[in-house]
Amino acid sequence: MLYNPSYMKQFYLFLTFLLTICTTNLLAQQDSTVSFVAYWHKGETQKYKVIKKRLEHRNGKETKNETSSYLTSFTVLDSTATSYLVEWKYENTLFNSAPELSAQMESLGEKYRYLTIKYKTDEMGTYQGIENWKEVSKMMSDVFDLVIKNTEVAKKRDFEKAMKPFKTMYSSKEGIESLVLKELQSFHGPYGAAFSLVDTVYYEDMLPNLFGGDPIKANASVYFKPIDYENGTCTFINELNPDSEDTRRMITDMFGKVIASTSFKSAAEMEQKMEELRKTFAEMKMEIRDYNTYTFDLENTWPTLVTTKRTTLMESPGDAGSRVDEVIIERVY
Repeated sequence: MLYNPSYMKQFYLFLTFLLTICTTNLLAQQDSTVSFVAYWHKGETQKYKVIKKRLEHRNGKETKNETSSYLTSFTVLDSTATSYLVEWKYENTLFNSAPELSAQMESLGEKYRYLTIKYKTDEMGTYQGIENWKEVSKMMSDVFDLVIKNTEVAKKRDFEKAMKPFKTMYSSKEGIESLVLKELQSFHGPYGAAFSLVDTVYYEDMLPNLFGGDPIKANASVYFKPIDYENGTCTFINELNPDSEDTRRMITDMFGKVIASTSFKSAAEMEQKMEELRKTFAEMKMEIRDYNTYTFDLENTWPTLVTTKRTTLMESPGDAGSRVDEVIIERVY
């Protein structure tokens, strides 16, 4: 059954409960579906560990291997018939990749150690938007000002210039949401949706263009693993691969931008370089694969484990590279 705004939340809670206790015969029916509905209570808190990994190789050699992690919590501040108000509190890791700046962050004390995002969902648990963005913006502005103030005089001007884009990003609701939305989408993405328990669902999605420009089409699928009644969980897999023609278009767009930003001493040099670049881009190959898993607790509908993994492979004459970005969100008991 698909979402219909006229139904009350209690009906969906009943449907979720029904699906958790149904027999294998029911699951075998071709029209069997599961709806993801938030069954949360005011004051309830769930804690998670977030692990981020990045692995890069170039021409068979590892060039980057980074792992970071932090703890986060979700608390239901309010629950109504039509919405939830949730507080997401997590460690401020903005400067973790820069040891000197990270030390400065620690010196600012507990007040700035955590970011607290308050946001709303609908009655199904679907993300709606940040409520306290002005408060977050003010806090981050204070952080930037304090870190800049404590920076050595010789480095202050360059650092202030480097921080300007970040300050701009944190100055608006849209900017803040762009920073946190990816993880919140991973967390809340399934809520409000209905999926087949027995069939693989194929659909078309859109991905941001890595080099700007129009988004690219992607072929995606969703399918469920057998329900784990012993542990009271269900897991579904979401796979995604960009359309090959749109990927080629993205590479062509990149070629145009490279040409437009390159200066040439003469028309002859321009023609020579353009021919070299045309050959390189013509032989260039790019492949992007997404493999995401979502495991939910059937009793209270909180995620127990969410993983997102994107593998990017790029190959050109004499050069080959790969990059794997992975995020693991696991519940802490």
